[in-house]
Amino acid sequence: MSPPPTFTRFAILGSGQVARSILTALLSLPSPTTPDSITILTRHAPTSPPLPTSPIIKLALISSYSNTSDEITNILSTERSEVVIDATRVAEAGFHKTLVDAARKAEGVKLFVPSEFGNVTDEREGRDEGDFKGAVRAYLRGVGLPFVAIFCNCFISAVPWLVQSDQGKFYILGEGNTPASYTALPDVARFLAHILTTLPLHPTTSPSNSDRLAPPTSLSNSSFRLQSSRLTLLQLHALPSFSHLPLVHLPLSSSIPPSAPGKEDEEGTAFATLVQWWTEGGRCSTGWDWEAGKDREGWAGSGNGVVGTEGWVWERVEDVYGKEGTGV
Repeated sequence: MSPPPTFTRFAILGSGQVARSILTALLSLPSPTTPDSITILTRHAPTSPPLPTSPIIKLALISSYSNTSDEITNILSTERSEVVIDATRVAEAGFHKTLVDAARKAEGVKLFVPSEFGNVTDEREGRDEGDFKGAVRAYLRGVGLPFVAIFCNCFISAVPWLVQSDQGKFYILGEGNTPASYTALPDVARFLAHILTTLPLHPTTSPSNSDRLAPPTSLSNSSFRLQSSRLTLLQLHALPSFSHLPLVHLPLSSSIPPSAPGKEDEEGTAFATLVQWWTEGGRCSTGWDWEAGKDREGWAGSGNGVVGTEGWVWERVEDVYGKEGTGV
C-alpha cells in the first residue's frame, strides 16, 4: 500500500503563468496523492483562459497582496491550507515578507514555497544587495516557518525573450560560451507537486552535509536544483529555430536594445540584459556555488535525482527549438 501524501491542502498566491502551471500539476497528481483542496488567492478573476473547473478548486479574490495580511490569513485558516505557494512576481522583499506573515499566522499552514523558480540563491544572502529572494528565505528562518525552494534558472519558453529573437536577431552579451541551465515550466511545476506530496516535511534520519550532489530527502528548509538542458548561448543559436538569425555580440558593458525607443518595458530588454550578464558569469547554472564564486557542473540538476529516470521525461531545449520556425 502506498503511503499517504505528505500534504493534501494547498493555497497558491497569484494566477499567472507559474501559478497556473502549478495548479495544473497538482490537479494531475495520481491517486493516492490527489489533493483535497486548492485555493487560488488573486486580485482578479482569471478570464483568459479561466481556471479549470474542479470541485477541489476555490477562487478567493483579495483586495491586495501587500496590505491585507489578515484577509489572506483568514482565507488560509478557513480553507485549512497546509502549504502556501507564492507564485507572485514582485521583486521586492517587503512584499513577500507580508505574504509570509499572512501564512505563518494562519492556523494549519506547515510549509511555505517562496517565489524562487529562477537562478540559485542558496548562500547568496548578504553577498548581493539585490537579493530579495535570499532576504525572504532569511525571514522565513527567522519566524520559524519551514520552506522549500526550487531553482531552475531560465524557463525553456523564455529563451526567445532572453535573446530577443522576436527582433529578428540573436543577441549575446559577452562571448556566449558559458553554460546555463534551462528547465520547462511544466516540469518545474510537476516536480514541485511531486515532492510536496511524497517527501516528508522533516528528515527521518540525521541529515548529512557530506554529499552536496545528493538532493534533499525532506522538505523543511530545503532547496532543489533542477536542470533539463545545459547549453551555452552559442549552442542555443546553433539550434534550427535560431540559426538563421543574425548573431549580434555585444560587450558586457552594454545593454540589449529594444526594437524601438520606448519599448524597453514591453520587451523586457533590461531584465534580459541582466540575465545574460549573469549567464556570462556562470550564475545561471543551477550548479552555481556562491561561496566559491564558480559553477560546479555536478551540482547542476542535482535535484532531478529525486524523481529518477523511470517514467519521468524532462523536456529539453532541443525538443522545443530543434526545428525551424519555433524560436521566433
